[in-house]
Amino acid sequence: MSCITKIRQNYEYFTQTEKKIADYIIENSKNVINISTQELAELTKTSPASIVRFSRSLGFDGFGELKIELVKSLQSFNDEEIDTILKHDDTVEEMVQKIEGRVQNTLEDTVKLINFKSLEEALNSIKKAETIYLLGVGASALVAMDLQQKLLRINRRCVFNLDSNLGLATSVHITEKDVVIAISYGGRTKEVNLAVKKARDNGAKCIAITKWGKTPLSALSHISIFLPNNEGELRIGAINSRFAQLLITDIIYLGIAKENFELTEHHLRETKKIVQPLKE
Repeated sequence: MSCITKIRQNYEYFTQTEKKIADYIIENSKNVINISTQELAELTKTSPASIVRFSRSLGFDGFGELKIELVKSLQSFNDEEIDTILKHDDTVEEMVQKIEGRVQNTLEDTVKLINFKSLEEALNSIKKAETIYLLGVGASALVAMDLQQKLLRINRRCVFNLDSNLGLATSVHITEKDVVIAISYGGRTKEVNLAVKKARDNGAKCIAITKWGKTPLSALSHISIFLPNNEGELRIGAINSRFAQLLITDIIYLGIAKENFELTEHHLRETKKIVQPLKE
């Protein structure tokens, strides 16, 4: 397991001091590999002893070994400005293998990041909601549409607008009886964040599906379900994040569907029956 993943997986168990250190390492990973224990202590307003204890809590002999593993993590996560998943001279076979590896690692890392207490809290809020409002733009909109279609088939009132301006406008109607699921990998999509802020002001529970770390969206939301932070700022396409988002939304869907499975089966049969003549 990489150093970055190990920090994220153990984050909820850290003390406040350890969380300060973890936050700084995650957000400034490229710089951390070039600084000393004393310098990191000063930057995080902790102490050299705290840095050493933090390193050992992750299974390292000290901060020096943590930095060595951090370098490997940076290479593994390809934390570059440009996402170089492909090279122009890759064969088709190499391309397929790279994508397979990326997807497999992304799904594994997504599961490792799940905070089950937060997930259960999110599911309970969604189950009790009068209306489920979904927000997402671009590739995240495709994930939101997929979840909407699944929820509508099991008779859950669900609102999603592909037009992000209309989605923002609709947020004025959200009430404390509703829940919002906002999907945004970077957590900086303006339309989504403005809608979440309005929904929160109106008393609705807001759930974010966003990359790990501090983002504007996670700061606005009551509950955050995190995705691996493993895509470059300039992406050839939303590949890792889309699979991670779909995994989380499928978990949410199944968590709702299993609540009353007999009723879920009834709704699925009825929706299938009404569209069946179209396929004949």
